[in-house]
Amino acid sequence: MASTGYHDAQPDQPGLEVLQYHTQAQYDSGLQVAAPDQKWLHSVQAEKEYRGTPQPGLIVDESNPPTQKRNVKKIVLIAIGCALIVVGVVVGAVLGTQKSRASSSTLSSTPVSSSPTTTSPSGDGDGGTPEAQMTGSPTSVAPGLAPTAISWGYPHMEIFAVTNNDTYSVYRKYRNANASSETEFLPGGTDMELVGGGINTNDAPSIAVNHRIDSGRTNRTEIHINGKNTGYRKYHDADELWMNLDPNGWDIFENTWVISAPAEVQYEPNVTIMKVFYMGKSDVGIGAYYFEWHPQDGWTSAKQVSGPDLQPIAPAVVAWNYNDTRIDLFAVSRTNSHLLHASWNSEANNWTDFEDLRGCVTTSPVAVSRTSGIIDVFARGGDAGLWHISYNDGNKNWTNWTRLGTNIQGQPDAISVTSDSLDVFAWGQDGSMLHKSYDSVSNSWTPNDEFDVLISGTLSGPPKSMSDGTGNLHVFAYNNNNELIWKTLGSGRNSDTVTLANVPMV
Repeated sequence: MASTGYHDAQPDQPGLEVLQYHTQAQYDSGLQVAAPDQKWLHSVQAEKEYRGTPQPGLIVDESNPPTQKRNVKKIVLIAIGCALIVVGVVVGAVLGTQKSRASSSTLSSTPVSSSPTTTSPSGDGDGGTPEAQMTGSPTSVAPGLAPTAISWGYPHMEIFAVTNNDTYSVYRKYRNANASSETEFLPGGTDMELVGGGINTNDAPSIAVNHRIDSGRTNRTEIHINGKNTGYRKYHDADELWMNLDPNGWDIFENTWVISAPAEVQYEPNVTIMKVFYMGKSDVGIGAYYFEWHPQDGWTSAKQVSGPDLQPIAPAVVAWNYNDTRIDLFAVSRTNSHLLHASWNSEANNWTDFEDLRGCVTTSPVAVSRTSGIIDVFARGGDAGLWHISYNDGNKNWTNWTRLGTNIQGQPDAISVTSDSLDVFAWGQDGSMLHKSYDSVSNSWTPNDEFDVLISGTLSGPPKSMSDGTGNLHVFAYNNNNELIWKTLGSGRNSDTVTLANVPMV
């Protein structure tokens, strides 16, 4: 297992305003400035003009004016030399102090004052114009209730809603694999099916959902959620029958205290392994844990990814090959709200130390890989803006943090339908559904600045997106009337907003 420390991935970058932290030693001792090297300094004794009683061995010849003039000149020259030496020492000390401050900027109490640069999601990074600063309030914002959706491929689709009523329940609206039209959802009308109750919606207002093909070559939907201090699990196969028909019947990960919503690694459906990540209590405060499933052994006990104290919010996990050869984990530091990153690969068979990607992150991050070796991460910054950072394994570089547009509420969402595209969705400050897309061929965002407004001012929580494999994007959210709403994008299509269901709320 990797060591518990984490290290900086790179020095402070232009385009990134960060919250800094202190070591205890700095608080105790203050700023220490090393004394300049004294070896080149020599004691210089100026000739003195003696005006008192002559001492033995000291002869003052007052009858020789040229000698006096020469003495005065010597005194002046010596005084100038001394003054230059003193000035040199002072200037050297000041410059040395500034250099010391610059080299220890990660421990300085003053935030680095820099402006973000415009970067492409390619890991290269390029210069841009100054924009807003990422730093602001380091307080994590409430994530907001949000639906979760999954598809086995058109026409199948399932949308799960976590409610905030006193049953702490999960509900479902779905379109099964035999649906004859895209609007043929079950249950009929605006009803929803009760999946299960007993959920801790205060700590975990979202579900991790996974599609896989089991050993019987049948499609399976599996959901994970934080229950009353532990992880809950439930699944159904192609027959649409839940493994436990009792609404309060769940598989439970025992002897584990989890304190965040889960994150599930999305593999190819036929990969016979699963990993589900949570935050839980650790020796340093809060750490990242995961449960692993193999067909021969079933579920393992919780395994820890060693690292520093983390925020009690859901991590982001991505497998860029859609198998278990490489996994990237993103979490937020509880010390300074920086984004932290660790990775696992099958060759090393262990986790790396957490590297510090800096920033000031106030929501769970969202990570997506549009093709092998490329990762894009999105989060809400301390200034309430939507921020983006990208990695390219070809050059092993992370871009600078880049602000993509206006202020947002809650966690953003991102999806990649093709290897050349990204779509990002957010919950605007005024309750609007916001959208922005990236095309790697033209290396451009649309719109170039700010967002398209898909729905104006009526959302009560963040949007969530999914694809059913047809090239269409489906976006879901709750509105202010406690309704589950749905919008479809793709191939030049921007559908009307459809109300799918009335979500049971308080």
